[in-house]
Amino acid sequence: MNGEPITSIKTIDFHFDDKRGVYSVGGPESLTALLYTGNNQDAKRTYSPGDLDKELEPIEMPAPLYPEDPKHSGVDGSATLMFYVDERGRVRMPHVTEYSQSIFGESALQSVKQWRFESPVIDGKKVSVLVKQRFDFKGASGES
Repeated sequence: MNGEPITSIKTIDFHFDDKRGVYSVGGPESLTALLYTGNNQDAKRTYSPGDLDKELEPIEMPAPLYPEDPKHSGVDGSATLMFYVDERGRVRMPHVTEYSQSIFGESALQSVKQWRFESPVIDGKKVSVLVKQRFDFKGASGES
């Protein structure tokens, strides 16, 4: 984007046919679950926040700043990001999935890159988790 490399994720839908019926799976969460079935059961698995023993505990979580671009001054906006929190609580592969205007996505992305958490845990074992986070920017107050 603008001559700079960016992270991107493409959603892929898989359709499987067998004698018992047709199964359709789509989206990153479903793809992750699909990859860890059958012969791959012992492979590293990524979980969703609802699977954890307790909610993600933030260590460092600066809020995104309202963009200083004058042409967006006073405008409400939003951005949605997806990212992984690894076994050590670090944010990995953050990317913007939706935004009302790209400047809001950029602000949220810069903030999330600084986030850190306590290690996510399931049954006493540190795991990775896939997170989806929405940010709302309020133009009148200049806050997010």
